[in-house]
Amino acid sequence: MFIEKPSVLTLIVVFTIFASCGQQELNNYATKGPVAAQPRFVINQVGCLKDAKNLQPKILIMGDSQMSRGRDCHKLEDVIGSYTASRNIKNVAKHSTKMTSHSSNGGPIPQQYIPGNWDKLIIAGGGNDLWGSNCTDKSCLKQKIAEIEASYVEFVETNSIEYSKIIFVYPTKVSSKAPNSLKRLVSTGAGGMLKAMFVRLEKRFTGSKYVDLSDVIGVHNPRFWDKDGYHPSEAAYEKLGQKLILDGLL
Repeated sequence: MFIEKPSVLTLIVVFTIFASCGQQELNNYATKGPVAAQPRFVINQVGCLKDAKNLQPKILIMGDSQMSRGRDCHKLEDVIGSYTASRNIKNVAKHSTKMTSHSSNGGPIPQQYIPGNWDKLIIAGGGNDLWGSNCTDKSCLKQKIAEIEASYVEFVETNSIEYSKIIFVYPTKVSSKAPNSLKRLVSTGAGGMLKAMFVRLEKRFTGSKYVDLSDVIGVHNPRFWDKDGYHPSEAAYEKLGQKLILDGLL
């Protein structure tokens, strides 16, 4: 039995990957080998993101204030644009909007949709529906979740959205600085129900993806949360943008 010794070049590549790649790339390398680890990204010192500059996705971002925060040049669309060559990223998300009904800032989130030849559709909503429901028990929450889920399903099917183009993004947890009313809502099980809903949607629409923003940024690092405790910070958008690219979602 002969065991081939790794070449110096192989050792250098392995070392470089583990020294500078994103976690998903490391996982790919560990389970599938170096070819699967780097189909898109040049191994470099900025988390394997350099070659994402070759990507030119056309992206529509819809939703509530989870997707609409940030100063100019620091919004989610700016972050994704800074990592890619895309100049066609449109964010129509509005604060205070809901999935199931009108709000003080306009119609339901599905009405934000702009028909077009989009490569990806990032959609985020449901939190305002729950928070504004005044539900205090699980029975009420389940009913509201069912309404939100039905709204997502109707939107996708009515507009014939290609499932593989859909990326659901939403947090299901909040930081310790969030308002007590919101923390109570999460503690009653609303967060878990919301996450279960998105998982169901991901399974129903085969090829779609769900990203729990609170899993990406965690709940303990104040750097990733706005001072209100429940909106993502600009640093959170940076991390989310990297997550979407490193996981090959864009």
